[in-house]
Amino acid sequence: MKSLFNNTYTEIILDSGQRVGYRAYDDVLHLWRGAYTSREQEEYLRWEDVASAIEGLMQDGLWAEPMEQLTLQVDVPEEPNQDEDYIPNLFDLAGSTIPLVSEPVASTAPIRPLVAQNVIDVALTLGANDPESRLRIIAEFMKGKTQEENAEFLEKHYGENGAGFYVGERKYSLWYNKAGMQIAPGESAKGFNAAAVTWEQAAERIRELLDEGKYAGQTMLYRAWPFEKNRVAEALQYLHRDIDEDFKDTYLPTLTATLRGSFGYPDVVDKTKELLEQPEQLQAVIGEFTDFMKDYAHNRHILRFRHRPDEIAQGLQDMQCTPLKFTASPDFAPVERFFISQDEIDALLREPPDHYDYRIGVYNFFEQHPDRKEREKYLSHLHGEYSGYHGGNDNITYTHKELIFTHGDIIEPYAAVKMKWSQVRKRIEALIKKDAFLSPEDREIMESRPRETPVDEPSATPVKSEFPSEEDAKKHDILMANTKAHFASYDEVKQARPSDIVLFQRGDFFEMYGPDARVASVELDIHLTNRNIPELGRVAMCGVPAKDLDKYVEKLRKEHGVTISAVPENGTERQIYFLPSYSDMSEDKSSPSSKEMESEQVVGAAPQMVPSVEEYARIKERFPERVVGVQNGDTIYFYGTDAEKAGPALNRNVLMRDIPGMGAVSITGDAESWQASQEKLLRHGIDLVFVRLDDDGKYEVITASTAAEYIPVGMVLDVDRRRCRIESVDFQQDAVRLAVLDSGYSLTESVRYVREYVEEAYDKELEKAAQEEKSRLFAGQVMGDVERLTEPEQASTVRELYGHYKEILWGKLMEDEALQNACQNSDRQNAMDEGHNAVERAAKDLGIAQGDMQFYQLYFGNTSFHNQLKEELANEGYDAYMALSAELSPWGVEIGNHSPWGIVQTTQELTDGVFKVSTPRHGGIMVR
Repeated sequence: MKSLFNNTYTEIILDSGQRVGYRAYDDVLHLWRGAYTSREQEEYLRWEDVASAIEGLMQDGLWAEPMEQLTLQVDVPEEPNQDEDYIPNLFDLAGSTIPLVSEPVASTAPIRPLVAQNVIDVALTLGANDPESRLRIIAEFMKGKTQEENAEFLEKHYGENGAGFYVGERKYSLWYNKAGMQIAPGESAKGFNAAAVTWEQAAERIRELLDEGKYAGQTMLYRAWPFEKNRVAEALQYLHRDIDEDFKDTYLPTLTATLRGSFGYPDVVDKTKELLEQPEQLQAVIGEFTDFMKDYAHNRHILRFRHRPDEIAQGLQDMQCTPLKFTASPDFAPVERFFISQDEIDALLREPPDHYDYRIGVYNFFEQHPDRKEREKYLSHLHGEYSGYHGGNDNITYTHKELIFTHGDIIEPYAAVKMKWSQVRKRIEALIKKDAFLSPEDREIMESRPRETPVDEPSATPVKSEFPSEEDAKKHDILMANTKAHFASYDEVKQARPSDIVLFQRGDFFEMYGPDARVASVELDIHLTNRNIPELGRVAMCGVPAKDLDKYVEKLRKEHGVTISAVPENGTERQIYFLPSYSDMSEDKSSPSSKEMESEQVVGAAPQMVPSVEEYARIKERFPERVVGVQNGDTIYFYGTDAEKAGPALNRNVLMRDIPGMGAVSITGDAESWQASQEKLLRHGIDLVFVRLDDDGKYEVITASTAAEYIPVGMVLDVDRRRCRIESVDFQQDAVRLAVLDSGYSLTESVRYVREYVEEAYDKELEKAAQEEKSRLFAGQVMGDVERLTEPEQASTVRELYGHYKEILWGKLMEDEALQNACQNSDRQNAMDEGHNAVERAAKDLGIAQGDMQFYQLYFGNTSFHNQLKEELANEGYDAYMALSAELSPWGVEIGNHSPWGIVQTTQELTDGVFKVSTPRHGGIMVR
């Protein structure tokens, strides 16, 4: 394929008069529309996609030899070495080298579709990215509306997304948005070879397919209208339930009377549907709903939450029609093979349009960190560990190794793709290179943000265009102020209801932050992301659409109390609603005065909840500032104010119980291991001590830890290969401020993320201490061996032999290809394991193959000699190979020369070009 295209800038006039151009590169074909300097659109295609597109045109009978297709005449300036026998070579195109100077010649050649009609029909039968999409579409077309109305519905229903599907053995991709549909062979529908279908054309053809019986099977056609009636009944019931208590008796009395005595969902929906199926009752409901809408237009406080009354009104009106009947053709066969298109993957990697902080963060990190491994590690940590529902037909799983994107059932998906983080990194790099990662809105936000200069680097010479205008600066200040004010309002509600999950309305979504977001993302199977909060950094966040609020609240209330902060439509003042969890409703916890009830009014505590009161008081006196947890069986219990602190951190409800000797007291518990409970509390900045009864009936301390030990402020540690110091920690906002020592920048990371590196630093300290102890013991053992030798010359022989054989084995290690490969292509632990193996191989070769019995007896008969020699050689071998693979500055290895550790005092050549040097500070391995 590459041989068909010029590797110079080439522009062409199509038969339609459109000016396009291309240039071939080693990896991709660059295409653009319009003149290059003012191009309207551009695309980079992989060569396999180009081949697939041409193959598809051939199979569909739409490809002919270029000279047979076109006879376009243009004036082309002569260029040296131009091929006089040049043949136009790009799909329906005639080639010429820029610049083109003549006007396009009019042509009567027909415009040929790039995708066959049967493929377009298959794409139309897929529906949108929702399991019930086709039912919704069929039901809408059963209403007998005009083509314009159906087109308007399709545009709104589909939104923006894509799909990948097979026709026979060939792959096709679909992408749709407000403009309509694009369909193309291959794994992307956004290339030059896509067929475009407007929503008007889609509406017309879908109706034809329904009439022909080629849109869906008969079972789905039967289900469509009952599905529509259930959908309208459910929406009406949700709105009825959210009418404010002051207006309950005023609006929709027919529905109120019907639902009186109903148990709950789905009983209320079934009764609503039965009501709407009765023509007279339906007319009554329509009349009452019309009255409701008139009043609602002037008083938005009638409803507690936001709904779409106009859509419900239209749905009620549609219930009066007699639905059209469609019959499936006996030979209709639905699509059975799907794949996830590249367009869908790209949309996932870019995240939704309003996640601008995510895209800008990734873009900036990639711009500042060219190292591939750093980028991959950043992406892995950014997404964390997650698995669950991602909306529509989508499921997403993030692990530390890979991303898994599936359609359909999460256990048995009908389409799936797995991407290692290296593949994710490569694709994001490609999108950035094509200028397809950031949206225009992202760039506006970036341009409005002031640039930061490291404190220890001199500022560049000011360039006027690099600084935001006064207007842009004001926009940025307003944006950041609004975000900060919004979060401060949320935090005020959360402080008042710490044990509830707080849903805070922002536009058409209700958002949750921090621990609430982490819990809700798991229990609701929704996507967890981060939001950049001024002065706090990234904060965990998830959200649910306002239109689906009831559904999600019902799920949360199974285990949690819920607080909702909502803004009525066209209102400005927030309204707060408290909803207790269903498990605690019988205890009447919703009343703020529940903690003040007399003990005889409170339920008695179960026996396993009751501590040894005297012992508990003794521990609290000993640790007055710490949260005390009492282990009884598999559960850690907390009491009083400790329970109020621990409950939200552990994501557990706080109950009121009567405990003999303590009275009415708050109590909560965690049934996970005490280690897991400790981790949760420390992550929230809570100092703790856990105890349990010993054999004498006394409380013994299991663990005592503080937040200061968990994230030690002032500690210097390596975070992603950067030397950082912990400046501050805000456990409540899950934010740790790090100062990057070699740049002057500062970072904000999550508590859990920084804790990983704190543990790593602690492990290194333990390893160092263990190594020092090991060296001390080895020295003692060697001296013991020496003292046991009777003759003085034998003592010197032991020391000399150790150095002699170490030098021989060192030479063998420097020739060990397996060790070299491990050091250059693996991490230190794996390389050290291979180093130990390499020493063993060299020792066996010297002692057995070469028959050096003296070495054999020393190495395999003296444990101290064996272990120390093996460890030293493995460590020094790794350092030497890493030094060989690095690009070091031209320091010197002679005494008095400069080295990375200071002035060289002693030097020893280990092998050709590799030296061991010592300095007043340290020393190490150097390569000439």
